[in-house]
Amino acid sequence: MDYRSALFYPRASELSSPSFPKSLLFPPPHDSSHAPKALLEQESTSPSIAQGRLLMDLERFEIIKREGLAENLHELVRFDLEDVYTKVLVKFENYSCTLICVRAGSSIDTHISSANCSIQVLEGSGVCISAGKQIPLTAGTFVFTPPYVENSLRAEEDLAFVLCLAH
Repeated sequence: MDYRSALFYPRASELSSPSFPKSLLFPPPHDSSHAPKALLEQESTSPSIAQGRLLMDLERFEIIKREGLAENLHELVRFDLEDVYTKVLVKFENYSCTLICVRAGSSIDTHISSANCSIQVLEGSGVCISAGKQIPLTAGTFVFTPPYVENSLRAEEDLAFVLCLAH
């Protein structure tokens, strides 16, 4: 997966597009205890399991909007799948949080976001270059950048952080 997918957040109206990859927005639930029985039955009996999964994902999104979300982020960290792994935690029209895991030696190329951005480092180490300044990244580091500032990142060790965007 291209890391830039973590930086693309469509408006609610785009969710109905059949070509939009919903799996990037709403990770599947850890269990099905919150999904209505009809959705579970549809997933198991429908020829389109993906459609059933999408309905479960949308149901999970509605639960998050009503009740909030609590996750142990350290349990979600993955470095074994790809150089840059992303998992959207929450996504609203004007706000989103994504867990990003960057394998040691990998980087996120220079990019500019139209949103206010913050990162909170969970583990590992690396360097963020923001507005031409080098910022060391270690567990506990918080970085905020306003819109339209050039940013890039390089992981010296496996690096996990939460990226929050506010539009």
